[in-house]
Amino acid sequence: MLEGLESVDWTAWDNSERRTPDLIRALISQGPGARSQARDRLFGSQQDFGEIDSQTPYLVPFLLELLGFPQTPDKPEILDYLEAVAEHLVRKPDRALPRQGLVERMRLQLSCYDAVAAGVSIFIPLLDEADHRVRLYSGRLLSRLPDQAEHTFPALIRRLQREPDERIQAALLGYLQDLYQTADYAHMMLMLMSGPLIQTFTETSPSIEVRTAAAKLSLAVGFANIPQPPFDDLFQSFRSLQQGQRGYYDLLQTLARHYPDAFAAALQSPALTPQQAHMIVFALLTKGEDLLSTYFSLSHQEDGLGIFYAPRRARSPRSTTSILQAIVDADVVWQIPTNVFSVLHGLPDSRAALQAWIDTR
Repeated sequence: MLEGLESVDWTAWDNSERRTPDLIRALISQGPGARSQARDRLFGSQQDFGEIDSQTPYLVPFLLELLGFPQTPDKPEILDYLEAVAEHLVRKPDRALPRQGLVERMRLQLSCYDAVAAGVSIFIPLLDEADHRVRLYSGRLLSRLPDQAEHTFPALIRRLQREPDERIQAALLGYLQDLYQTADYAHMMLMLMSGPLIQTFTETSPSIEVRTAAAKLSLAVGFANIPQPPFDDLFQSFRSLQQGQRGYYDLLQTLARHYPDAFAAALQSPALTPQQAHMIVFALLTKGEDLLSTYFSLSHQEDGLGIFYAPRRARSPRSTTSILQAIVDADVVWQIPTNVFSVLHGLPDSRAALQAWIDTR
């Protein structure tokens, strides 16, 4: 195993303390401390995790070899690193890349991607591993390989059908959505064939997390044979997340775009916090577009000042008067001062003045 390590020129990674081939061999050391140190040196850590350079394409094949060996320890950590490399290339191609010329950078990107994608036949069997982390991380890695969708779509669907863990079911549905959004048209058609299965999860799963993930997937794909996903599940999921958590803004965008009237009516929901109410208002006024990217909050509820946004060129109102009326009628919205109406659309920021504006329409 690991034959050929010494035939690679690792000069760029070697230092006086440890040779790179020794670090790679340390990944299968019996000592967990030695393995952890080797991973930090080879994979990077914190903001450098998954960063690529000219020797990454040479490292990846040896990691694939280790993943194919049943006794290799810490497989989730190796998969996590490979997924980080693939994510940088597919979803964030301009980040964590060396400062080289355009052509050299493109060549490096392609060589790194091809090196990871060569492991598809290794990653797919890992979906059936007993270790739930291996199943989770291998599924996420497969979702980062859009040109392999002919193999990865069916593999993820098969795992979804057999997976007993509801948390991983929800994750697999999210991975399918990620893959669908980056795959080409021919591969997208594979996803459309899974409509009845997704409908089953949307309507019958006892887990709200799974139902929500299935509903979001069906909306993203636009399954023609699936009824409108349940708004209540999506809204309850939004209510359960804290602002800033993964998925919080995705749910806001989904609700605002697909259920604007129901989302506006939900402002009357009991126990809705003023902060959540203002995020709903923001999403409704922008129809989910560019959430907190074009506009950013200057202060928050806990500051005692209100929720205010940096001025930008106001656009004409895009919300219907019925939605604006629902906002005016929601007491929770007006518990905190805000300038969101004037900043976004040049509308009055007080409740009375906004009601008067609506009355003139």
